[in-house]
Amino acid sequence: MTSHLNIRRLFNDRPFPWVVFALGTGLLSLFGLVRIARSIANGYDLGIFDQIVRRYAHFQVPYATLKGDEFNIFGDHFHPLVALWAPLYWIWDDPHLLIVLQTIVVAATVFPLWRFVRRRWSGSVAKIFAACIIAGWPIVALAAFDVHEIAFAVPLLAWTIDGLDRRHTPTVAIACFLLSLVREDMGAVVAMAGVVWLVSPWRRRRTRPDWVIGASLIIAGLAAFIIITGMVIPHSSATGYQYWDYGAFGATADAQIPPDTCVVASNRYADSFVRTNRVTVPGVGQHRQDFHILDMSLPPTSVGPLNWTAQQAYDDAISQGFTKWRSDGNVVILQSPNYQGPDPVACGPDAR
Repeated sequence: MTSHLNIRRLFNDRPFPWVVFALGTGLLSLFGLVRIARSIANGYDLGIFDQIVRRYAHFQVPYATLKGDEFNIFGDHFHPLVALWAPLYWIWDDPHLLIVLQTIVVAATVFPLWRFVRRRWSGSVAKIFAACIIAGWPIVALAAFDVHEIAFAVPLLAWTIDGLDRRHTPTVAIACFLLSLVREDMGAVVAMAGVVWLVSPWRRRRTRPDWVIGASLIIAGLAAFIIITGMVIPHSSATGYQYWDYGAFGATADAQIPPDTCVVASNRYADSFVRTNRVTVPGVGQHRQDFHILDMSLPPTSVGPLNWTAQQAYDDAISQGFTKWRSDGNVVILQSPNYQGPDPVACGPDAR
């Protein structure tokens, strides 16, 4: 009877977010670690973050050689907040640690989330809502990606929303400042937080401080976005900022490649096809090749057996009879002279 009462106390309002945090951290960490143990982890980004956190831990420039020789990660994305993980690499410098650290960051979302939902609902409704958010598909999908800088944005966005709802200026200011260090496009999110500050709540009369705070967030967010994408990232990248397109919306040339075809693509594009096509990276194996996806702006890869440049891959494919099928900016898609249409057996996502 006593143990039953003790368990019930864990779901009282005060300890509840800590229980969800502990359970979320444990289960999502286990999920990520099992993926590594079974060799089904998305090793590319995990490897990149292992390299840059390791270099942060040694007070070195965050080079990611998986993306190219002496490739400064600030030439790809701006996410200095990742450096917060570096001191823990002094204790255990292993990619498994990154899985656990990301899970802790994401699970911490429950604290600002719980504070927000308790002002809206009470009792079981608030608890069920908060638990469902932490156990929801977007969070699980983020854990399935293994490690990504956007994990920091999840609790910070919740913290920002909580501050906006309470009209608490220090909370909003700190959360938005940290958001701007998560990734370059978070400046746009900070600007939108300023808009929300100005328009919500709808019937509240605006004061001069309201206009100052809202306008400051909008200006600071847009300025951060423009400076980072226009100056900081180009300073470390000869090709400038490369993420103006969002292929998931179907606007890019690679979105037109039919499923069940054999695709050769760099790691940047491979993730878009692994569930619909057979995908290999340039220079690996002699498998059937229906389409080549080449980003001509990519720097050379690291030295070794996979050392190649996009121009070399392009020239090799053209010499084999490939022809240009589609192009979109720096992205070129070449089609094999032997292409005869989709083949789910030889070129489906489960083909080997």
